[in-house]
Amino acid sequence: MMRSSGKFELLDRMVSKLLKTNHRILIFTQMTSVIRLLTSFLSFRGIKHLILDGSTKLEHREERMA
Repeated sequence: MMRSSGKFELLDRMVSKLLKTNHRILIFTQMTSVIRLLTSFLSFRGIKHLILDGSTKLEHREERMA
């Protein structure tokens, strides 16, 4: 997936470099299909991630971000 898309290839490089220097990363998207792709990508790379979407209740959102 990462090698077939230039955007994912760039994201892969950027995420690797940022995580090596202990950065936290925030990615916004409005499309649920992109969220699923990003989830697959992050899981494949073994990167801990959190997804917040419109169905996440406010109190759960605050808990998860903490």
